[in-house]
Amino acid sequence: MRINFDVSRSHCWKPFFTGSFPHSSLTSVQPEQLVYRRSDRTTAVELQDRIERTLRDKIMSWRPHRPTRWNRHCTTALKHFLPSLELGGGGGRDAGEGHRHELQSMLGDNRISGFPLNMPFSEMAPIVEAVYSTGVHTTHSPNVEFALAVYVHPYPNNVLSVWVYLASLVRP
Repeated sequence: MRINFDVSRSHCWKPFFTGSFPHSSLTSVQPEQLVYRRSDRTTAVELQDRIERTLRDKIMSWRPHRPTRWNRHCTTALKHFLPSLELGGGGGRDAGEGHRHELQSMLGDNRISGFPLNMPFSEMAPIVEAVYSTGVHTTHSPNVEFALAVYVHPYPNNVLSVWVYLASLVRP
């Protein structure tokens, strides 16, 4: 609390490297060259499948007294959207409208409610928490179906971008 971070006030801070300071023996802690390792696409696909299975199981367990039906047709469409969202930086509002129109034309009169989630992968718990916090699983309509798609995009050094597209479809 007593530290003053105003470095323009010389009575609070002293320069470390000056002409009178012999710093020739100090070396940098930063490596001379940064090495980027390729991420394994197979591992990303395996993680993608594991996340999808885990989320399906969790959604069904969060609806213990109601049947949870999955709409495979919508799931296939959602899986098609996710790589383009990653490569397009999320796509913005225009991409969302395009997805909605494409889904509506495929699925007819169903009322569709859903959205994509994007997060970095560190562990499974934050992904499950993010999906749970959407509340999509709380739909009480007796003729509701769900669609779930997961995409994992690998970047160098095992940085993984996880996309989850979750939707509920209610037949009229």
